[in-house]
Amino acid sequence: MSNVRLYAHAAQSLLREWSLKGVSGLVGGSAVERRRPAALRDALREFDADTVVVYAGLSDVAAAFGGDPYERLRDALVAEFDAVLTPGFTFSFRRTGIVDLDRALPETGTFGRRFLADAAFRTDDPVFSLLGAGDFAFATDGTDRSYGPDGYWAELHDRDVLYLNVGTGRFRCSAFHLAEVRHRVPYVSETELSGLVKRNGDVRRVAHRIPTDDRYRRFARRKVRADLGDALTDASVGDVRIQGCRASDVDALLDDRLSEDEYYLVSR
Repeated sequence: MSNVRLYAHAAQSLLREWSLKGVSGLVGGSAVERRRPAALRDALREFDADTVVVYAGLSDVAAAFGGDPYERLRDALVAEFDAVLTPGFTFSFRRTGIVDLDRALPETGTFGRRFLADAAFRTDDPVFSLLGAGDFAFATDGTDRSYGPDGYWAELHDRDVLYLNVGTGRFRCSAFHLAEVRHRVPYVSETELSGLVKRNGDVRRVAHRIPTDDRYRRFARRKVRADLGDALTDASVGDVRIQGCRASDVDALLDDRLSEDEYYLVSR
Protein backbone atom coordinates (compact mmCIF):
# COMPACT_ATOMS: atom_id res chain seq x y z
CA MET A 1 0.00 0.00 0.00
CA SER A 2 2.85 2.42 0.73
CA ASN A 3 4.15 2.17 -2.84
CA VAL A 4 0.63 2.81 -4.11
CA ARG A 5 0.50 6.03 -2.05
CA LEU A 6 3.91 7.09 -3.36
CA TYR A 7 3.02 6.55 -7.03
CA ALA A 8 -0.49 8.00 -6.63
CA HIS A 9 0.92 11.24 -5.22
CA ALA A 10 3.57 11.41 -7.96
CA ALA A 11 0.91 10.99 -10.67
CA GLN A 12 -1.35 13.62 -9.13
CA SER A 13 1.56 16.03 -8.79
CA LEU A 14 2.51 15.64 -12.44
CA LEU A 15 -1.07 16.08 -13.60
CA ARG A 16 -1.36 19.26 -11.55
CA GLU A 17 1.81 20.68 -13.12
CA TRP A 18 0.69 19.80 -16.65
CA SER A 19 -2.66 21.45 -15.98
CA LEU A 20 -0.99 24.62 -14.75
CA LYS A 21 1.30 24.69 -17.77
CA GLY A 22 -1.69 24.39 -20.03
CA VAL A 23 -3.38 27.35 -18.36
CA SER A 24 -0.45 29.72 -17.98
CA GLY A 25 2.58 28.35 -19.81
CA LEU A 26 4.44 28.42 -16.48
CA VAL A 27 4.50 26.04 -13.52
CA GLY A 28 2.51 27.71 -10.79
CA GLY A 29 2.33 30.99 -12.61
CA SER A 30 0.01 33.59 -14.10
CA ALA A 31 0.63 37.17 -15.16
CA VAL A 32 2.70 38.85 -12.45
CA GLU A 33 1.80 42.39 -11.47
CA ARG A 34 4.62 44.94 -11.57
CA ARG A 35 5.76 46.15 -8.14
CA ARG A 36 8.17 48.81 -6.97
CA PRO A 37 11.71 47.36 -6.67
CA ALA A 38 12.00 48.44 -3.02
CA ALA A 39 9.19 46.00 -2.18
CA LEU A 40 11.65 43.13 -2.56
CA ARG A 41 13.98 44.56 0.10
CA ASP A 42 10.99 45.27 2.32
CA ALA A 43 9.89 41.63 2.05
CA LEU A 44 13.32 40.25 2.92
CA ARG A 45 13.38 42.37 6.07
CA GLU A 46 10.57 40.17 7.40
CA PHE A 47 13.10 37.37 7.97
CA ASP A 48 15.27 37.48 11.08
CA ALA A 49 18.36 35.49 10.09
CA ASP A 50 22.07 35.94 9.47
CA THR A 51 22.60 33.09 7.00
CA VAL A 52 20.18 32.17 4.22
CA VAL A 53 20.01 29.29 1.74
CA VAL A 54 18.20 30.62 -1.33
CA TYR A 55 16.12 28.90 -4.01
CA ALA A 56 15.13 31.41 -6.66
CA GLY A 57 13.04 31.66 -9.79
CA LEU A 58 14.11 34.71 -11.73
CA SER A 59 11.19 34.87 -14.18
CA ASP A 60 8.73 36.12 -11.57
CA VAL A 61 11.36 38.42 -10.05
CA ALA A 62 11.91 40.00 -13.48
CA ALA A 63 8.21 40.36 -14.17
CA ALA A 64 7.44 41.91 -10.78
CA PHE A 65 10.42 44.16 -10.13
CA GLY A 66 11.96 44.85 -13.54
CA GLY A 67 15.63 45.31 -14.36
CA ASP A 68 18.14 42.46 -14.29
CA PRO A 69 16.38 39.97 -11.99
CA TYR A 70 19.59 38.26 -10.85
CA GLU A 71 21.30 41.52 -9.89
CA ARG A 72 18.16 42.86 -8.24
CA LEU A 73 17.72 39.74 -6.09
CA ARG A 74 21.44 39.32 -5.35
CA ASP A 75 21.79 42.91 -4.21
CA ALA A 76 18.71 42.66 -1.99
CA LEU A 77 19.93 39.42 -0.40
CA VAL A 78 23.44 40.72 0.24
CA ALA A 79 22.01 43.87 1.79
CA GLU A 80 19.74 41.99 4.20
CA PHE A 81 21.77 38.91 5.22
CA ASP A 82 25.32 38.38 6.42
CA ALA A 83 25.81 35.29 4.26
CA VAL A 84 23.99 33.94 1.20
CA LEU A 85 24.24 30.33 0.03
CA THR A 86 22.56 28.53 -2.86
CA PRO A 87 22.81 25.07 -4.43
CA GLY A 88 25.64 24.53 -6.91
CA PHE A 89 24.51 21.04 -7.91
CA THR A 90 26.34 19.18 -10.68
CA PHE A 91 24.26 16.07 -11.38
CA SER A 92 26.35 15.28 -14.45
CA PHE A 93 29.08 13.85 -12.20
CA ARG A 94 26.86 10.81 -11.76
CA ARG A 95 27.21 10.14 -15.48
CA THR A 96 30.66 11.49 -16.37
CA GLY A 97 32.66 10.84 -13.20
CA ILE A 98 34.45 14.17 -13.51
CA VAL A 99 33.74 17.71 -12.31
CA ASP A 100 35.69 20.95 -12.15
CA LEU A 101 34.31 22.66 -9.06
CA ASP A 102 36.21 25.85 -9.90
CA ARG A 103 34.33 26.33 -13.16
CA ALA A 104 31.40 23.92 -13.52
CA LEU A 105 28.14 25.80 -13.80
CA PRO A 106 25.40 24.68 -11.42
CA GLU A 107 22.84 22.58 -13.22
CA THR A 108 19.77 23.83 -11.34
CA GLY A 109 18.46 27.22 -12.36
CA THR A 110 19.76 30.52 -13.65
CA PHE A 111 20.27 32.07 -10.23
CA GLY A 112 22.89 29.50 -9.23
CA ARG A 113 24.67 29.68 -12.57
CA ARG A 114 25.07 33.43 -12.29
CA PHE A 115 25.85 33.33 -8.57
CA LEU A 116 28.95 31.23 -9.33
CA ALA A 117 30.78 34.36 -10.47
CA ASP A 118 29.95 36.14 -7.19
CA ALA A 119 30.55 33.20 -4.85
CA ALA A 120 33.47 33.34 -2.43
CA PHE A 121 33.48 29.58 -1.85
CA ARG A 122 32.08 26.27 -3.03
CA THR A 123 31.90 23.09 -0.98
CA ASP A 124 33.67 20.05 -2.38
CA ASP A 125 30.70 17.72 -2.78
CA PRO A 126 30.96 16.56 -6.43
CA VAL A 127 27.16 16.40 -6.87
CA PHE A 128 25.41 18.46 -4.17
CA SER A 129 27.80 21.37 -3.62
CA LEU A 130 26.89 24.70 -2.08
CA LEU A 131 27.93 28.13 -3.32
CA GLY A 132 28.29 30.92 -0.80
CA ALA A 133 29.25 34.53 -0.27
CA GLY A 134 29.49 36.73 2.78
CA ASP A 135 30.47 36.25 6.40
CA PHE A 136 30.40 32.46 6.64
CA ALA A 137 32.96 29.68 6.90
CA PHE A 138 32.26 25.97 7.23
CA ALA A 139 33.86 24.02 10.04
CA THR A 140 33.25 20.89 7.98
CA ASP A 141 36.39 20.02 6.05
CA GLY A 142 35.33 17.69 3.28
CA THR A 143 32.76 14.92 3.11
CA ASP A 144 32.38 11.60 1.31
CA ARG A 145 28.61 11.44 1.71
CA SER A 146 26.00 13.89 0.44
CA TYR A 147 23.42 14.86 3.08
CA GLY A 148 25.20 12.71 5.65
CA PRO A 149 25.26 13.51 9.39
CA ASP A 150 28.80 14.95 9.24
CA GLY A 151 28.46 16.86 5.97
CA TYR A 152 28.04 20.45 4.87
CA TRP A 153 24.25 20.40 4.80
CA ALA A 154 24.11 18.94 8.31
CA GLU A 155 26.31 21.77 9.55
CA LEU A 156 23.89 24.30 8.08
CA HIS A 157 21.16 22.68 10.17
CA ASP A 158 23.35 22.79 13.26
CA ARG A 159 23.57 26.53 12.66
CA ASP A 160 19.80 26.76 12.10
CA VAL A 161 19.99 28.62 8.78
CA LEU A 162 16.98 30.10 7.00
CA TYR A 163 15.65 28.28 3.95
CA LEU A 164 14.24 30.92 1.59
CA ASN A 165 12.16 30.60 -1.58
CA VAL A 166 11.94 33.63 -3.88
CA GLY A 167 9.90 33.41 -7.06
CA THR A 168 9.82 29.61 -7.07
CA GLY A 169 6.89 27.75 -8.56
CA ARG A 170 7.19 25.06 -5.89
CA PHE A 171 8.29 25.13 -2.27
CA ARG A 172 11.90 23.94 -2.35
CA CYS A 173 13.94 22.86 0.67
CA SER A 174 16.97 20.56 0.83
CA ALA A 175 16.02 19.65 4.40
CA PHE A 176 13.76 17.06 2.76
CA HIS A 177 16.80 15.12 1.54
CA LEU A 178 18.55 15.29 4.90
CA ALA A 179 15.44 13.95 6.59
CA GLU A 180 15.17 11.05 4.13
CA VAL A 181 18.77 10.06 4.83
CA ARG A 182 18.40 10.57 8.59
CA HIS A 183 15.28 8.40 8.75
CA ARG A 184 16.48 5.82 6.21
CA VAL A 185 13.23 5.95 4.28
CA PRO A 186 12.53 2.75 2.30
CA TYR A 187 12.33 4.38 -1.13
CA VAL A 188 15.86 5.91 -1.01
CA SER A 189 19.16 4.05 -0.97
CA GLU A 190 22.78 5.14 -1.28
CA THR A 191 24.92 4.84 -4.39
CA GLU A 192 28.71 5.07 -4.31
CA LEU A 193 30.28 7.06 -7.10
CA SER A 194 33.92 7.35 -8.02
CA GLY A 195 35.59 9.91 -10.23
CA LEU A 196 37.84 12.92 -10.54
CA VAL A 197 37.27 16.27 -8.85
CA LYS A 198 39.26 19.30 -9.95
CA ARG A 199 39.60 22.13 -7.47
CA ASN A 200 42.09 24.98 -7.03
CA GLY A 201 44.06 23.56 -9.93
CA ASP A 202 44.48 20.13 -8.32
CA VAL A 203 42.81 16.92 -9.44
CA ARG A 204 41.99 14.12 -7.02
CA ARG A 205 40.12 10.86 -7.26
CA VAL A 206 37.18 10.51 -4.90
CA ALA A 207 34.74 7.88 -3.72
CA HIS A 208 31.48 9.56 -2.79
CA ARG A 209 28.05 8.36 -1.65
CA ILE A 210 24.80 10.03 -2.66
CA PRO A 211 21.13 9.28 -1.91
CA THR A 212 19.37 7.61 -4.85
CA ASP A 213 15.64 7.27 -5.46
CA ASP A 214 14.70 3.60 -5.71
CA ARG A 215 11.21 4.51 -6.92
CA TYR A 216 9.87 7.47 -8.85
CA ARG A 217 8.56 9.95 -6.32
CA ARG A 218 7.53 13.57 -5.94
CA PHE A 219 7.73 15.50 -2.69
CA ALA A 220 4.42 16.48 -1.08
CA ARG A 221 5.56 20.09 -0.97
CA ARG A 222 2.17 21.69 -0.50
CA LYS A 223 1.38 19.40 2.43
CA VAL A 224 4.70 20.14 4.15
CA ARG A 225 4.27 23.85 3.57
CA ALA A 226 0.81 23.74 5.14
CA ASP A 227 1.98 21.59 8.07
CA LEU A 228 4.76 24.06 8.89
CA GLY A 229 2.03 26.49 9.91
CA ASP A 230 3.33 29.59 11.67
CA ALA A 231 6.92 28.31 11.35
CA LEU A 232 6.75 29.32 7.68
CA THR A 233 7.05 33.08 7.21
CA ASP A 234 5.20 34.31 4.13
CA ALA A 235 6.36 37.70 2.89
CA SER A 236 5.18 37.20 -0.68
CA VAL A 237 4.79 40.30 -2.83
CA GLY A 238 1.75 39.93 -5.04
CA ASP A 239 2.20 36.73 -7.04
CA VAL A 240 5.91 36.42 -6.22
CA ARG A 241 6.48 33.72 -3.62
CA ILE A 242 8.81 34.89 -0.84
CA GLN A 243 8.61 32.27 1.91
CA GLY A 244 11.09 30.97 4.44
CA CYS A 245 11.51 28.70 7.43
CA ARG A 246 14.30 27.85 9.86
CA ALA A 247 16.11 24.54 9.49
CA SER A 248 15.20 23.62 13.06
CA ASP A 249 11.48 24.08 12.37
CA VAL A 250 11.39 21.92 9.27
CA ASP A 251 13.54 19.29 11.03
CA ALA A 252 11.13 19.18 13.97
CA LEU A 253 8.17 18.69 11.64
CA LEU A 254 9.81 16.02 9.49
CA ASP A 255 11.24 14.09 12.45
CA ASP A 256 7.79 13.97 14.01
CA ARG A 257 5.95 12.96 10.85
CA LEU A 258 8.51 10.49 9.49
CA SER A 259 8.70 8.68 12.81
CA GLU A 260 5.01 7.88 12.35
CA ASP A 261 4.83 7.55 8.55
CA GLU A 262 8.01 6.90 6.59
CA TYR A 263 6.18 7.89 3.38
CA TYR A 264 5.06 11.27 4.74
CA LEU A 265 7.24 13.27 2.34
CA VAL A 266 6.02 11.52 -0.79
CA SER A 267 2.31 10.93 -0.20
CA ARG A 268 -0.81 13.04 0.26
